[in-house]
Amino acid sequence: MGKVTEKVKLINYGDLWNAKKGLISKEEIRWMEVEAIIDTGAVMASLPKKIAEQLGLDIDEEDKVRLVYANGDRQFKPKAKVVSVVIQDRNWNGDCICEENSDHVIIGQIPLEQMDLVVDCNQQKVYPNPKYPDKTTLLML
Repeated sequence: MGKVTEKVKLINYGDLWNAKKGLISKEEIRWMEVEAIIDTGAVMASLPKKIAEQLGLDIDEEDKVRLVYANGDRQFKPKAKVVSVVIQDRNWNGDCICEENSDHVIIGQIPLEQMDLVVDCNQQKVYPNPKYPDKTTLLML
């Protein structure tokens, strides 16, 4: 198995909302495309602080989440609010972890599941759920 990466589009969700309401033009929406690590061992999405700042996301130092890393290290990290992540024409909107000392965008299980994407670690690919390739479908129990 190898590292799975995927090109993702990151968008300032507040800008999307403001453009929809006519408060800013579509050209003013802050976004970027980056190569992200698709990490099935991570729960949330994580952005380097410099990317969160470039997108103009609100970095909330008061609303921190405790992270437990694979090596057992525990740290509190702020959230960056709110980012829209687009992978293969599917999107997820939510808060993400803001990492001060990282250069990697990481997409974890919650965004992947909500976009109904499947990760094939052997082929190092991400693709829409083959049962429902045309539209995001969520299982409700």
